[in-house]
Amino acid sequence: MIELNQPTSKWYNIVKRTGEELPFYIRQGLVPSLRKMYYRLIELGVLTKSDSNYKRFAEKTAEARRGVKSDYITLTDLPRLPIDCFRDDKRETKGKWDASQPSDPTPDLPPDDPIEVADKAIQDCKNAIMGYDGLCYQGEMGVMPGRWYKQPIYCIMLCESDTIQPDLIRFQQERSVKVGCVRGWASTPYIYEFCKDLYEIAEKYIWIEEIVVLYFGDCDKAGHKIRANIEDALEWYQGVSDEFCIRVPVELRLVAITPEQVKKYKLTGYQLEAFMTNEKRLRDFKKILLDAIDDCWDENIYEENCPDEEYDYEANGEEEPEDIDPDNEFYGDTGITIREKMIRTATEAFKEGWEEEDEGSD
Repeated sequence: MIELNQPTSKWYNIVKRTGEELPFYIRQGLVPSLRKMYYRLIELGVLTKSDSNYKRFAEKTAEARRGVKSDYITLTDLPRLPIDCFRDDKRETKGKWDASQPSDPTPDLPPDDPIEVADKAIQDCKNAIMGYDGLCYQGEMGVMPGRWYKQPIYCIMLCESDTIQPDLIRFQQERSVKVGCVRGWASTPYIYEFCKDLYEIAEKYIWIEEIVVLYFGDCDKAGHKIRANIEDALEWYQGVSDEFCIRVPVELRLVAITPEQVKKYKLTGYQLEAFMTNEKRLRDFKKILLDAIDDCWDENIYEENCPDEEYDYEANGEEEPEDIDPDNEFYGDTGITIREKMIRTATEAFKEGWEEEDEGSD
């Protein structure tokens, strides 16, 4: 029997409900992936979890976004969805395309008028001398250290799915933790580069005593195997491999999803997207993430390394420089004011023959 996209059909109603659920993600400041929306509809009882349902959901929502079936001829009868309602940042067009317009050659320009150049130089000199105020130059303000400066733990996040990678960056609230992604079973080149990066960071920042990898992956059979494979790789590059050895211990901490979280939060399925199905679970997930990062960070160490805003002359055994009054203070023992000395110096420089003096002459 041919499936019709009528208002009473299953997929018409599912697509319609999909559009009604988009504001949930908009309120969170998120653009959901197809997979995130799929798990939300499962949580709401609109869909049941199965490979065939996921495939069909992908096909129907794509049709609803295009406005035309896959043949790009037959118009859809489904409710329309915004073309960009689901995030897809895994694909990009590479290379260069140049369609810049040609330009005709231009003539050379004559040099600046020499008298104008001289007049401007004279005026600049006068302005510099007469505008001199004798005030001290303000020193630079102290700069706060980076959040992880001198921290004994180097913290980095690693996730299984690339659909959640941007969310982990957003949810950490500028805690400055990098987020890696294995996209399923980690490739050998990626794991090598990931571990090589850990090695180089530990070598560069000698205060690091431990590396903690905060891991976010699915709590199913495949997820456990992926995580175990990553743990084996981390162990390999901590002393077994003859290419390089990470000098500090590396710990892989499973942050989500754990079996305890599946039970505690009544998660449907064992994928990370199950945490994104309603506002309460999303709040819980954000707290879990932030707590995991904060467990790796010592606020006291951060505060100890925060400099003063302004230079402390007394603490450094120095006298604070003072302003001078160029119009009322004498220059050394000359008996003339500082301003007058500046004017005379400039006047002497422009006596006859000044252009023939060596650059280093007094």
